[in-house]
Amino acid sequence: MRRSSIATILLLACGFSEAELHIEVTPAPIARGEYLVMVELGCSGCHSERDRSRYGFPPKEGGVLAGGVIFSELSEEAVSPNITPFALGTWTDEEIFDAITRGVRPDGRVLDPHMPYQRYGLLEEERIHEIIAYLRSIEPIAAGPYPADFPGEHIAFEPQFGALRRPDSSASETELGAYLVAAAGCNNCHLGTDGGALTGEPFAGGREFGGPGIGLIRAANLTPDIATGLGGWTREAFLARFEGMRESRYWPVKLGEPNTTMHWWQYSDMTQSDLSAIYAYLRTLPPVRHSVVRFEPRPGEAPVSRSWSERVSTVPAEGGGFGAGASPAD
Repeated sequence: MRRSSIATILLLACGFSEAELHIEVTPAPIARGEYLVMVELGCSGCHSERDRSRYGFPPKEGGVLAGGVIFSELSEEAVSPNITPFALGTWTDEEIFDAITRGVRPDGRVLDPHMPYQRYGLLEEERIHEIIAYLRSIEPIAAGPYPADFPGEHIAFEPQFGALRRPDSSASETELGAYLVAAAGCNNCHLGTDGGALTGEPFAGGREFGGPGIGLIRAANLTPDIATGLGGWTREAFLARFEGMRESRYWPVKLGEPNTTMHWWQYSDMTQSDLSAIYAYLRTLPPVRHSVVRFEPRPGEAPVSRSWSERVSTVPAEGGGFGAGASPAD
């Protein structure tokens, strides 16, 4: 069980050995949790069906955090769960905490590591409390439950709370940027790849996304290489790029036209101080000469569905969340 040392002493003094976690759903933690969920950690990227008719594939309106993304590289039945109160309303705070930080559901099943509990289990406990407060505060959306066939044996994570800690105001910009990049998992997408094979250079880009009917999209090189990375970018240009992408979630794009899987609709809402810190950290990376062709059309191919609602109609039912059982449609 999670508790502060003071709370533990008080409980022991009263003759109790443990207490159920209870999160206060009040304005301050809700606001901090919203920034974590919707911006810093970007939970909506996996837990919302995406609009393929818009630039950057932003979440569909009315379905934010309601799940329904198909991870077809794992299974056609591997679908992200609804994490609004419609699905999590029957879960205790302790159960949500364990799912986020250990990958363990109330029924004992361990979640697939596509849910990055191995990263979230390194955050401070207070950050997880804020995430839960925000998830408790949002409107329930009736969607799911979905199939949750995530192949393989998965092992629960033993959290190391505070190993990934947001620096305080006395820290350098570079320290803050290092935290933000690690918390967001930027290297997961921007790790150096070439022709689908990992090259191992952090942030050197090349990982392939998209596919049939969409086009082949590759992640950018974020290292400070002058010719192929961000070496020629000033801080002002870096910040202006994000500022200029704030409305990109509304830009219409036809299938097969140049697009990106970069979450501009998410990261453009970061504070300028956070974005500036990310820039400062990226400038400290070793430059890697790696030219990346960002987009290649793949005409004439039917798009592969990544949204459950596009593939099959579901009958809303109570329950679900974090990989609940099969849809009533199955």
